[in-house]
Amino acid sequence: MADVARSAAFYRDALGAEIVWAFDRFGAVVAALRLGDGPLLLLADHRPPGECRLLYAVDDLGAAMLAAREAGAAHVVEVGVPPGPCAIFDDADGNPVGVIEETRAGRMEEAFRSPGNDAALRPPWPDSSI
Repeated sequence: MADVARSAAFYRDALGAEIVWAFDRFGAVVAALRLGDGPLLLLADHRPPGECRLLYAVDDLGAAMLAAREAGAAHVVEVGVPPGPCAIFDDADGNPVGVIEETRAGRMEEAFRSPGNDAALRPPWPDSSI
């Protein structure tokens, strides 16, 4: 993704998305947006353009990964994120998907709201109108 701030501003302004959290940490700018009641939309500048992911909550990450593989998912990779264990993969048609077992639910939102967190990106973001 070329510019997370620009993409987040697009979803906010065009579709009314809520920026749930956004961080510049460990060499990556990552933001989560809420568009209605569904999964969060995850934007990350360390991923290639065209690969923003919907991030679905699951009760059991291991079972979800096994079921995804059995259903034809490709490139299934487990990654660690602050809210809990997460996996990213491509569905049977190559669409990017993410699943997360939120063992530490609310951690990202809490860190985003913390005034002492220098990694949190708050309006206005550098070089953007967010």
